[in-house]
Amino acid sequence: MLRDVLENYLDQLSEREFDAPFLAILRSLGFFDIHPLHGQFEFGKDFIAKREENGEVKQYSLQSKAGDLDLRKWRELRNQLEEIRTTVLSHPNFDQALPRRTVLVTTGRLIGEAPLSAQQYGHYVEGKGDGTFETWERDRLAEYIEDSPAVGLAGQMPDELLGLIGSIGAGSTTTREIERFSRRWLDNHRPLESSVVECLVLASRLRERNRLDLAAYATLCLGRSTAARWHADRAEDDFLDLAPRAFVHYATLLWERCGAEALDAEELADSGEFSSFATYPVRCLRIAEILALLAFWLLRESDPRSRDVVNYLLVLAKSNPGLAHPISDNWAISLVLVGAVLGKRDERLTERWLREVTKWIADHYDQAPGLAGIDSDETTELEWLLGRATNGSSDGARPSLLATAVLDIEAILEIQAAYDTSRHEFLAVDIHQQVVEFVDNLGQYQRDGDGVAQSADNTYEDSWNPSDEWKVAAHHRRARPTALELSGREWQQLAISLVLRDRWSLTALRALALSMTADS
Repeated sequence: MLRDVLENYLDQLSEREFDAPFLAILRSLGFFDIHPLHGQFEFGKDFIAKREENGEVKQYSLQSKAGDLDLRKWRELRNQLEEIRTTVLSHPNFDQALPRRTVLVTTGRLIGEAPLSAQQYGHYVEGKGDGTFETWERDRLAEYIEDSPAVGLAGQMPDELLGLIGSIGAGSTTTREIERFSRRWLDNHRPLESSVVECLVLASRLRERNRLDLAAYATLCLGRSTAARWHADRAEDDFLDLAPRAFVHYATLLWERCGAEALDAEELADSGEFSSFATYPVRCLRIAEILALLAFWLLRESDPRSRDVVNYLLVLAKSNPGLAHPISDNWAISLVLVGAVLGKRDERLTERWLREVTKWIADHYDQAPGLAGIDSDETTELEWLLGRATNGSSDGARPSLLATAVLDIEAILEIQAAYDTSRHEFLAVDIHQQVVEFVDNLGQYQRDGDGVAQSADNTYEDSWNPSDEWKVAAHHRRARPTALELSGREWQQLAISLVLRDRWSLTALRALALSMTADS
């Protein structure tokens, strides 16, 4: 599916627009001494170049064309290719003493009878002893772009992307920067293929910087845009699984790289750092939220690796107290995702973990101003974590999205004892639960979109009504499946929540939580 998107991207390039990406592809493949050929001595060639293969340098002549080539167009090009093969007056750097390779490159495909004729021509060239001939069609070019995504944007990289790449190189990139940049991908008038290439460039650069967590996050931002496009007109249905599969690629790499050291609290905390009191829980929760989504996707696909990922999360939760110490409301979504994975798999562990989270939150609201809100930057998060911030009011209830996350996941999993404890702890320290609800329209894909409503005075009931199952708050009873969920894409709905971080679909969360049985 990704290859199809990249091939469509190539289809959009005119012959002139293709020059820069093509040159970038050649460089990525190890070609050197590359020279474009234009003017009266062109002899049909667009480029000459050299490449070392198995210790021997080969002289290449490459003819590039845009679009599909039928038999008529192929016959016209064959005459030009013959000049390439037999003429040596093309350029001073053309070394006629080297073994020759002639390549026809097209952003489209050879169609009709053209492929057979091209194959016959290749046999003819080899039979004459004048080197070899081959064709690079759009599927091969798409493979090259997939391997080195930046070549797809050669000569047309926007300033915003260059700025973000610079931030990645400096090691200062955050999820907030990536999310802000990815809002451009929500423009329905923008070619989807261009957004895909930009996402691949970002993910590739982040992987090079050993930030597989942010690479996975970038793919989720792309998933938000494909979901929004689908929501707008129910078109491009096939592309809804494109971003999840890219996410699985990077999330799996992250999981494989974590290894045993991530299960050791001292290793993960990196206690030599002064700031480890803040960075340790962030590392725990970042890894856990990504692996939770990975586990749900693998389970959805009946992939046996889902059990291994869940088992890893179980050990992570048992051995790392940082997983119960979110430093701000920005990590509320992590709690609901991790709780949904662990809940039915190990209810005793989940209940113990939720009690620890409850104590952590309540202590910060009892002994300090609380924990930072969802829109806080890293500096503000640290100020609140250290108890040096003020909430602007010395009395009155203080809103907390973290408290909402705890109560919501306890309700969804129907862990009544833990719910009773958390509710009373939060009441005792005067916390109000913050809730963000959204209408199932295009506004839901942005933080401040149309139909998104926030409230900070939500009441959870003190008794469990069996007739309502898990619904113990007004926003629980208002919850309805979205269009994505009704089409069987609960995973995509929660993935969008991980991008926005201030909300979650209760119905999607419950559906996925219930799918995670003890045998998963």
